[in-house]
Amino acid sequence: MLEFLLWGLNGVPVILWQRLHNQTHHAETNTMKDTDRLFVEKERSTSTTFYARLFLPSRSTLKYNPLVLFHFVTYIVRHSVSALMPGAAKLPIVTSKPKYSARQYSQLLAGIGFIGLLQTGIWFIVGQDWGRYVWASPIALLVTSSVVMTYIFTNHHLNPLCEFSDPLVGSTSVIVPNWMDWLHDNFSYHTEHHVFPGMNPKFFPEVSRLLHEHFPDRYNRIPLREAWKRIWLQDEFIQMGD
Repeated sequence: MLEFLLWGLNGVPVILWQRLHNQTHHAETNTMKDTDRLFVEKERSTSTTFYARLFLPSRSTLKYNPLVLFHFVTYIVRHSVSALMPGAAKLPIVTSKPKYSARQYSQLLAGIGFIGLLQTGIWFIVGQDWGRYVWASPIALLVTSSVVMTYIFTNHHLNPLCEFSDPLVGSTSVIVPNWMDWLHDNFSYHTEHHVFPGMNPKFFPEVSRLLHEHFPDRYNRIPLREAWKRIWLQDEFIQMGD
């Protein structure tokens, strides 16, 4: 129930996150089946170009466009809509859609309904005041999205798209101040998270040391500021890597 509550406060149906992140993104990191990957050149269209230039940092996007930080919100919305579409149908701005069983489809509808109830509850808790509600929910969600996407863009979008999933090739860890690692539970060690997704994050610095020792040519760990600068210099549509 706690998982439903915490993800629900962020507008995320639990089954959607399980299918997108746990079962697809982790298994298919930076492959064509990855639900989190960038668009590839052959997917270029009016809709994907429009979406990319609004919500994805690149050299074609307005420099430091703040809308890119709200991408987590649009990510959840577009994948939720696609998940509700029949069969393999999906929105053009969705890179990949995992399959949903009838039970999972029902769980998705229940999750969306639960989020609606949560938002209604927040509305009443703040005294049915629009000003308070905007601060209590939409703005809070946008702040969360900004923090999350600062990491996610730099954790994956600098890496090549590959034929087979490889957590070392397909992800990047970023170096942040100690207070950020403390506050965000070592989320900056993202490659480590992909190698050992069930591990307690407090051990990630040691995993980082071992990865650097044994895979110095494949392990990616760079300062967050440098990674963020590189993001804005890349192409909006990517090519396949090796």
